[in-house]
Amino acid sequence: MIKAWMIGLTAIVAAPVLAQGKPSTTTYIQAGTVLDRPGQAPRGNTTIIVRDGKIVELRDGFVAPEQGARLIDLRTAFVLPGMVDMHVHLWGIGGDPMRARLEALNRDRFDDEMTAVANARTTLAAGFTSVRDLGGDPRGIRALRDAIDAGTVEGPSITNAGEMISVTGGHGDGGNGLAEEFADMVHAKEMNLCDGPDDCRRAVRAQVALGARVIKFAATGGVLSNVSGGLGRAMTPEEMRAIIETAHALGRKVAAHSHAAEGTKAALEAGVDSIEHGTFLDDETIRLFKTKGAYLVPTEIAPVAALAQARGGALPPATIVKAEAAAAAMAASHRRAYAAGGEGRVRHRYRRVEARRQRHRVRADGQERAHPRPRRSPPPRWGPQTCSGATTSARSHLARPRTSSPWRGLRCRT
Repeated sequence: MIKAWMIGLTAIVAAPVLAQGKPSTTTYIQAGTVLDRPGQAPRGNTTIIVRDGKIVELRDGFVAPEQGARLIDLRTAFVLPGMVDMHVHLWGIGGDPMRARLEALNRDRFDDEMTAVANARTTLAAGFTSVRDLGGDPRGIRALRDAIDAGTVEGPSITNAGEMISVTGGHGDGGNGLAEEFADMVHAKEMNLCDGPDDCRRAVRAQVALGARVIKFAATGGVLSNVSGGLGRAMTPEEMRAIIETAHALGRKVAAHSHAAEGTKAALEAGVDSIEHGTFLDDETIRLFKTKGAYLVPTEIAPVAALAQARGGALPPATIVKAEAAAAAMAASHRRAYAAGGEGRVRHRYRRVEARRQRHRVRADGQERAHPRPRRSPPPRWGPQTCSGATTSARSHLARPRTSSPWRGLRCRT
């Protein structure tokens, strides 16, 4: 039986030439099966030719390499371009909230940076060559992004949001639930909180100044916030418009964390580019997605994981009611969105949610190594403008892995 391996092409080809004058490099990849066009049947025996880190040609059959070229033998492998994850959190301890709370007084941002480096490497090894990081230390994620681009650190290309912009007491307020002296210390350093349109414009500019390539804001409350404020709309429409207009003027797309339909509608009417979670959707909201040309990034594993953690006592009591409500509504809302997708831009992300069986994966040097084979969720309905969140591209810019081991460290922030 032929073993099927998932290979992110960018993870196994040579890195782009970074300095002028460096000799040209050529790699021949002999692949048994190649998925090169989404929605079409894969190719059979194929040779992929890579020059200076770029795929230049696919030839039928197993072609002998030219003189001086490197050969990677994947003749019994299933090869596909690297996947894209539209919503990850590489920074710090994720998936283990109890540990994160217990170690809060002993860890600092430098420890979190090292965890982010490890998470980036894990993400790349899983086949994701590009991700959108929607919440982490602004300077730290920017440094990780630049190190990966320079070839210093292994990881996917990162489109980073820095810190999520939030109103005081909202989902992005790090002082929620803390004792007064600790909350005061947190608030003294937070640049992402804003109240009122002008203050929200300042918050966007601050994140851009720190290197953000996309802006994220909390339109509604969040499941994991240690505050019993619910999942309803948190920002005023005027604050949302100020954030979106400022970000667009600075050349940044905008993502809105949103659960309640009221918050999602307000964000869509203000011109947001994507909605993260979209837990409570009605027909009017879905029509707005299609009218405005916005994307839905469902993050379907997030409420499920949060509910399990809340019921297990790993999360504060304030999160339990919110987690139960989100988990109960999510599936029905997203089914309705997929069914209406057709000519709209409802984006589904192909989730890699579990990794229970060990299969072989291939390292950059072409050698086999044991690596978990994640189990996929069912594919979405496809329409003319419907996209799979696990987009495949040779080097492109996505579904947050589940929080059980080997994905530990990639946190689900809902």
